[in-house]
Formats: sequence, structure tokens, C-alpha cells
Amino acid sequence: MSNNKRTIKHSLPRLTILSIILTLAFHTAAASASVSIVGPVTVDPTTIRNPGSGAYNFRPAVASVVQGGQVVWTNRGIENHTVTSYTTKAPFSFEGFTIQMPVPDRNFDSLDTVGPIARGQSYTLDTSKLAPGNYHYFCLFHPWMQALLTIKPSSPTASTTSQSTTTINIDHNLGKTAQYFAGSAGWGFLPRDLAVKKGEQVIFTNTAVIPHTVTSYTDTVQFPVGNRLLTSPIPDGTFDSLTTNPNGIQAGTTFTLDTNNLNTGTYHYFCDFHPWMQGTLTVT
Repeated sequence: MSNNKRTIKHSLPRLTILSIILTLAFHTAAASASVSIVGPVTVDPTTIRNPGSGAYNFRPAVASVVQGGQVVWTNRGIENHTVTSYTTKAPFSFEGFTIQMPVPDRNFDSLDTVGPIARGQSYTLDTSKLAPGNYHYFCLFHPWMQALLTIKPSSPTASTTSQSTTTINIDHNLGKTAQYFAGSAGWGFLPRDLAVKKGEQVIFTNTAVIPHTVTSYTDTVQFPVGNRLLTSPIPDGTFDSLTTNPNGIQAGTTFTLDTNNLNTGTYHYFCDFHPWMQGTLTVT
């Protein structure tokens, strides 16, 4: 009987410690929440295209004109654009990866004559001084907008009418007037609204291919762009991933927010690099 009592007596502390360990392990496993950062998930480094960028286009993207004819580009969108020729591309570091950026070759550039092509305005190119051949061009403000113009040789018997005029539309199909750009709704934090218990760890994982931030804000400022009125948050310093990740949360990496340092309540946050990406965190 005495031996049994000693066995029970020595077993109790071990059982208590084991119970505490299991409790802590369970608590640690449960005390975390995950948020995925999305957008864009793909970027073509050669064309610089990403989901949503197709809304910006030269239409048609491949056009031709007889030498001596005119080419008229009309901006049917709401953003300013350029028509800038290029021959080669050069590597350019952009938000953590290398893209192939067109290099202006000075064959023609709307900036030299009309400046930025504003909404409803046109740029006319007289091809009489250009040699027959293929001319690649792009928008200097939106370099994924790339197109091709072919100037065909003029026949000695060709009339002015046959040289004619080629028209090209510059489009930006935008949805809402509060939208930064077509496709921007596909960028963001998932879930966009998250509720956690105070003390939980919130882990933000960047599933995109460019860096992002998790930055708290309270107030916003509005500014007009074309016919849009856009809203941009103002960081309030409550929490910001830039304090631990100065170059942003890189692709495939995480940022952990410890809610022990937060009061209960609802916090708004956004990506300081891409301010249309916004979410809310409620701590209870």
C-alpha cells in the first residue's frame, strides 16, 4: 500500500505537467489565423502583362498603312497615354523581379508633339518621313501596352486616297469610377474581413509575385484621376509590416501580426504599395 501511495504521489506532478503541455500545445495551434495576399499571381516579364492589364490596349494591336499615309490614335479611355516607338527592350528591376522594358528609339513619340494623349484627344503620325518596315510602339505610362505598325512601300502610281488614313483606338475599359484600374478587384487580402481573439497571431502570406505590405490606417484622402475619384488610405502607425520588412513582404514569404499588442476593436489596413488592396481586422 505504501509503495502504491508513493507511485501515485510521484505520478501526479508528471500528469499535471503533461496536462499543461497539452493545453499549451492545443492553445498554440488554435491561436493563429491566416490571410492570403493575392494579386497579381502571374506577370509575363517579356510583355509585362498581368491579370487585368488587358483592359489597356491599342485596338487593333497590329495595323498597317501605306507610306505617306497618316495614322491617327484616339484615346477612348480615361487615362493619359503615349504612342512611343521602340526597337529593343532592356531588363528593368520592378518590385522584386526583372521585366523587359521597351526602350524608346525616337522614330516617333506622341510626347514630342502633343504630349500625353488625354481622354478624347488624338495623335496623328505622318508616315511620309518613315521608311517602310515594322515599327513596334508602346505606352510609356503603361508599358505593357505594346503594338505593331507596319508601313508598306508606296507604289509610284498610288494616289493620295490609296495611302489614306489608319485609325487606332486607345482603350481602357474601366468598371467602377472608384476603381484604380480594370482587374484591381482581383488584388487584395483573403479573407478581406477577419475576426480574431486578442492574443492570436495573424499570419499574412504573400501568394503573389510582387511585394506587398500590411499597413494600418484610420483616415483616407480622395484625389481625382480623369473622371474617377480614388481613395487612398493614410498610414496611422498602429501596425505596419514595413517596420520588419522594409522592402515589403516578398513573394512566398509571410508577415506575422501579434494581436497581444492591439486593443480590442476593428482595424483597417491596406497595402502601402497598392492602396486599392484593403482589409479589416477585428480583435475581440
